[in-house]
Amino acid sequence: MHKVFVFAFNCEAATLLPHIVSSRLGDRNTVLLLSPAGSSRDNMVVAKVGSFEMLVDMLRERGIDLEFEDRQIHLSSFAEAVSEIALTLKQTGADQLLIDLADALPLLALEIYTATAVYASTLDSGRRKKLQCIAPGPSGSINVFVPVFPLSRFVSLLEELREHPDATLNELQVVLKRHPSTLSRQIGRAKECSLVEKKEGSYKLTEFGEVALKVFLGPG
Repeated sequence: MHKVFVFAFNCEAATLLPHIVSSRLGDRNTVLLLSPAGSSRDNMVVAKVGSFEMLVDMLRERGIDLEFEDRQIHLSSFAEAVSEIALTLKQTGADQLLIDLADALPLLALEIYTATAVYASTLDSGRRKKLQCIAPGPSGSINVFVPVFPLSRFVSLLEELREHPDATLNELQVVLKRHPSTLSRQIGRAKECSLVEKKEGSYKLTEFGEVALKVFLGPG
């Protein structure tokens, strides 16, 4: 099992240590540290996670031997940050996410939360049911609600709208070869999940839908 800690902003070894120790992580688990790349966003300084060597030494003194990976996330835009974080989580194959957003910039916290929802939605039903998303806090840990939708059900629709934006219902019906009522229900559900939007009688991907499709299909 991989347990992934997402520490977003201005986190030092002293902050990381109690969360990791209290989680009862065993050997051979991986702690993935996502830190913002670059020096600023909107003139606000973004600090990188530091003091890894000190943290590893302190954990080993307590008999905890973990693998650490530091991944830098580029923050050039909301969509790019969400897709980069979600793809990173997908590459780990994480079964449990422990997310500490206490010191995060509000926008970065939203990006991590959105990326978590996208990542969870790319999993098959068996892994989705096992996935735990927990936020550690001063009075214990709480389960975090993550809106999850089975993204695999929408892939063919999203791919078609990516190739042919502003397609009408009739055009989608011809290409996807689905009964009108079935297709209407699917589009309605995709709109509820904010994957698709309707404008002047035609449909197109939302920015969130584009990100979700990119993460589902993976790099390349």
